[in-house]
Amino acid sequence: MKIPKLLVLLLIFFNFCYAQTFKLKDIRVSGLQRITAGSFFNYMPIKRGDSVSDADYPEIIRELYKTGFFKDIKLARDGNVLIVNVEERPIIGEINISGNKGIKEKNLLEGLVLLDLGEGDFFDEMKLAEIEKELLNLYHSRSKFDVIIDASPRSSGQSRVALDINIQEGISARIRRINIVGNKAFSEYDLLSKIQLAPVKWYAFFSKNSQYSGGKLQADINTIETFYYDRGYLDFRVNSTQISLTDDKKDVYVTINLTEGLPYRIDSNDFADNKVLNKEKINDLLAYAIGDYYSRTKVRESKLRIENALGEKGYAFADVRVIPQLNKEHYDVALVYEIILGKKTYVRRIEFNGNYKTNDEVLRREMRQLESAPYNYTKLKRSDERINRLSYIKSVRRREVPVNGSPDQVDVIYEITEIPDRSFSGVIGYGDSSGLTFKLGYSTSNFFGTGNYFQFDFSTSKADKNYELKFKDPYFTVDGISRTLNLYYNWSDQSKIEIGDWSSGNAGVFVLFGFPINEYESVALGGGYRNTKIGTTGYVAPEITSYLESKGDQFKEFVIDFNWTHDTRDSAVFSTKGLITRFNAEVVTPGSTETYYKLSVRNRSYFQLSDKLLLSVRGDLSYGDAYGKSDSLPFFRNYYAGGSTTVRGFNSNSLGAKWDNGDIKGGAFRVTGGAEIILPLAFNQEAEVVRTGLFTDFGNVYSKPSDFDAKDFRYSAGAYLIWRSPIGPLNLSYGIPLNAKSGDDIERFQFSVGVPF
Repeated sequence: MKIPKLLVLLLIFFNFCYAQTFKLKDIRVSGLQRITAGSFFNYMPIKRGDSVSDADYPEIIRELYKTGFFKDIKLARDGNVLIVNVEERPIIGEINISGNKGIKEKNLLEGLVLLDLGEGDFFDEMKLAEIEKELLNLYHSRSKFDVIIDASPRSSGQSRVALDINIQEGISARIRRINIVGNKAFSEYDLLSKIQLAPVKWYAFFSKNSQYSGGKLQADINTIETFYYDRGYLDFRVNSTQISLTDDKKDVYVTINLTEGLPYRIDSNDFADNKVLNKEKINDLLAYAIGDYYSRTKVRESKLRIENALGEKGYAFADVRVIPQLNKEHYDVALVYEIILGKKTYVRRIEFNGNYKTNDEVLRREMRQLESAPYNYTKLKRSDERINRLSYIKSVRRREVPVNGSPDQVDVIYEITEIPDRSFSGVIGYGDSSGLTFKLGYSTSNFFGTGNYFQFDFSTSKADKNYELKFKDPYFTVDGISRTLNLYYNWSDQSKIEIGDWSSGNAGVFVLFGFPINEYESVALGGGYRNTKIGTTGYVAPEITSYLESKGDQFKEFVIDFNWTHDTRDSAVFSTKGLITRFNAEVVTPGSTETYYKLSVRNRSYFQLSDKLLLSVRGDLSYGDAYGKSDSLPFFRNYYAGGSTTVRGFNSNSLGAKWDNGDIKGGAFRVTGGAEIILPLAFNQEAEVVRTGLFTDFGNVYSKPSDFDAKDFRYSAGAYLIWRSPIGPLNLSYGIPLNAKSGDDIERFQFSVGVPF
């Protein structure tokens, strides 16, 4: 007999209503292996003494399943005791990934950990499909649309599983064409020239710009948007983006649909009254003028300038909001500036993190912002630059942290990354020409973390000898006066560096004091004594022989040194902006064997060409002459040109006039210079470690200023790399002479230590 549906429903209803309720006396659990009983009872939604019925069982099971620890859960009852039988999920013991080439295994494993599927996590078969989906999305974002992901578990015993993930990456899909629809004011060619993605070209087969990437496409859409917004098109919109994939998943067609609208001009500015900056001052900070087409970049720059100006007055958290009010009838826009000052802020504390080798006081003395003083944006920015210019500091990051409970106070936290700024060398060797060689050297700009410079160099061979001790205390006084002490003896055979068949020995002791004039200028004054002895061979130039016969071969020199420096660079090693100009004067005074002076002025400036390219230009003008009883600059004090610091591509010290026997003469007047295009970072290194670029150099050296003729300039071009290595900056260059003359000594590959100035 068929039971009516209504009766069935009534039976279920009455069974539910009369489900027996009991007061829970105890809970017994079986099947636990890795989860402790204490942890399990924390997950139970009920406890002893609760009233429980059969109707509560589904909710209890559901809460336990939510933990993700259990594969099966069964409930039973023995009187007033609830019995829970569980089967735990297995643990992921190992994960094996194969076939991945474009993405490192480390990165893939880190992604699985975020999905709670790392080694040691409980294994859930339901997540296998999620793993495959996430990995597919990851590879699709990298233009690999034909990738195949196969993730499968494998029992490894003791309730453990191994995950085997096999990846067949396939090839990267390339963009066949990008279509832009809706553009009228600007051609498709103009817009495509602004973005990174580009259709594949036969001559750029290895370029990654033709590989489709969702992230790159979004960045390019933002670039197009900025392009329009910077030209006044405030109604501009990207309506849609369509991506079409060919059947073989190797080619991608991209279509961008946009609406341009018409450009708006700036009609007026409206500034809310504030007690810090008047309207005239704010107007001076604006990066645009009334009547200009609206530019989002210039408006943002104006906003930042105002906030920085308020920060200079102590308002660290001032907020400037710019609200454009559009007049769609006349296509002009009024910019309303809302200025929220907040409270005037004081710097409570300045902290340094990451300076494991450098003493705190070394960094603190570079600070222009002081503790317990009003917050000042300009002083903080200058403090950043001064710390960053220390040669033993790799990078500086600053952040301001509001003090809890004190809205008018802020802590300034510096994250410091140091770099080893020291070099050590020790060599014992033997050569046929040099004989026994011994070298022991050490130099550092951060001696025991004090910020002091210390150098000693002891080396001797048959070709040269060098003994030098140098110590510089950049803060000899609390006012920032520096003191440099230098004691040295060196002897070198000039024939070994292909200058001439003579040698020179120099012994000297010098002291130099530096005086800061302001934040960007300083002067140094000092002097000392130097003794020079000249030796010759039978092949020396006859002019040198005549000079020594009339003057003698030993020269006593009392020297006065002076230099002036103007330095606005943001970094001492890898500058990105600013300039350094230095004037040097060395005067050998009366009472010396010969009286003469040497003057030089050098400059290097940095300019931002684009977001990725820098331009660096340099120039060097050097001149020396005799005075008093002397009639010419001593030949052993001549200037030389050619090499890694003057004109690359030509051998060191090889340019200019020669003696009658063909030896290098040098001269009393030198002009050199050049320009460099500093390229975007290569080799995936950090910007503070490696710098690459293209260069062009020019210059020459002349016997005297009246001999100067720009037609005698030598030119070269090439590429260079500077690596900020643990032993100091290493400079490698490859130069090609552009107008070498007969007799010029060519040396294309050159290497030196230090950053050329």
